This record gives sequence, structure tokens and C-alpha cells, in this order.
Amino acid sequence: MLTGIASLALPSTGPLGELSRLVALLAGSGDASPAGLMFLGLGLIGLRDRIERGFRGDA
Repeated sequence: MLTGIASLALPSTGPLGELSRLVALLAGSGDASPAGLMFLGLGLIGLRDRIERGFRGDA
């Protein structure tokens, strides 16, 4: 939702135009947006690490 708001609020031209295009690219559409998939992947990596530490007793 925040990426959609940012893509509407940022100007399409000028110095922030590139940032606006990046936000629009990452926003994608629906549940399969690139930003959503990156956050999901990072969350799963963190969860796996936490589970491994729990089994080793490092946590």
C-alpha cells in the first residue's frame, strides 16, 4: 500500500523521476509484486536462521 501511495506522490519528471519509476517497478501488481517477494524471501531466510540457532542453542 505504501509503495502505491509513494508512486502517486512522487513526480514523474525531474530529479525524483528515477525514484518514482523504481517505486512503480517494485510495486508491481497484487501479491506477486517484486517488493513483496523480496520481503517474503528475506523473512523466510531470517526465520530459517532463527530456527537453526534454536536447535543449536545459540539463541
